[in-house]
Amino acid sequence: MGSGPAQAGHYNRAIVAIDSLASSSTRDDEPWRRRPDWASGRVQDEAASAAAGSGLAIGWLFVVLWFGGLFLFGLLVRAAARRPGQPEAGSAYLILGVFALAGLLPLVLVLRETRHRTRYGACVFAMSTVPGVIGGRLEGTIEIPARLDPRARVRATLTCWRRSLSSGFSDDVMWEVPAIDAGVYGAFPTRVPLSFEIPFSCSASHPDGVRGGIYWRLQAEGLEGAPGLDASFVVPVFLTSQSRKPEREVLRPVAGELAAAETEGPSPGPLKLRYRFGPLATFFCVFLPMALPVAVILMWPVRGEDGSEAWTIAMVATPLVVAFALLTHFTEVMGVEVADGQVVLTRGYHGWFGARRLPFGDIRRIDLDTTYNNYKRVVARTRHGDVVGVSRWTTVMDAHRTLEEVRSAIIAAGGRLDE
Repeated sequence: MGSGPAQAGHYNRAIVAIDSLASSSTRDDEPWRRRPDWASGRVQDEAASAAAGSGLAIGWLFVVLWFGGLFLFGLLVRAAARRPGQPEAGSAYLILGVFALAGLLPLVLVLRETRHRTRYGACVFAMSTVPGVIGGRLEGTIEIPARLDPRARVRATLTCWRRSLSSGFSDDVMWEVPAIDAGVYGAFPTRVPLSFEIPFSCSASHPDGVRGGIYWRLQAEGLEGAPGLDASFVVPVFLTSQSRKPEREVLRPVAGELAAAETEGPSPGPLKLRYRFGPLATFFCVFLPMALPVAVILMWPVRGEDGSEAWTIAMVATPLVVAFALLTHFTEVMGVEVADGQVVLTRGYHGWFGARRLPFGDIRRIDLDTTYNNYKRVVARTRHGDVVGVSRWTTVMDAHRTLEEVRSAIIAAGGRLDE
């Protein structure tokens, strides 16, 4: 037998191993404990994280270098234009104007984020119960480290997102509660009590919460008395022993006890997906088609009498960019809703470019279509022989996931599909 100290060392290591095993088992049974903020029930505003702070600093550096470079280049163009025999500088000023307009977007973003940081600080969502329960409720209080008018109002929205597997697209909305307006109380920090009912049919959070497939985000937007407030929290929502499946689900988002009114919204139906443009798509399909015509109009007086090669390129490129953007808006599916005996497909940015409705009786099959680079999309094959896109072009895994969701939703809503 070993000596006393040796036996004690083995004993202590065994205790540590048992504690570690018990802790690992707890994390498997309660996956929200894998994240310290979820386990503690105090979720910090996404904009207040260390990564967001570094991103804000990089954003300001980019804006300063961008406009500083344009200013220096403008001085060089002006000095060169004053020399005898030099051509008109209209084309150079046109190019500078286009680049200046392009720089306004990052400038607005960093100004907005800076204003939020300096005025409202790092907000925290203090959960009353951890986690939010599928078939139950998500309850808690948003703590704002600032003094607000007691009459201030905050609009809160709880949204379930599915992370896109394709880097070119932004994430998809799986379910969203109608926005509610809540009152505030307390001097410092100001508090906003909230309570949301979560349907049993919704999906649970991925334990990662950052790179996982499904995540839930609580968004708070300031109204009167709190202008510029914009906080978001990735909150844990899981299936627990408290989950209950009612006979008939009625979604009822409820503001805190100090809210002026309760809002009772309709059920979102068996399925409701909403797609969003990613940063690149937003730039080329939304911002650039609006900025280029404005730049051409503003630069028209300085184009020069005979024009220039750069001016000719701008005049040709502008209508092409606008036409490409319009074609994208009219053909890209940006929303899918299965409800009331039909599939509703909205197109274009925020659904501004119309919707197409497919009654269940006209749909023969829900299938996949493949493009040349092996990207896929979900399509509806009608009984009239038409092939209608029901999703955007995306990766194989993402398309198969959407395919199963659309099929299941149509069948659950009473539709019939051919095998």
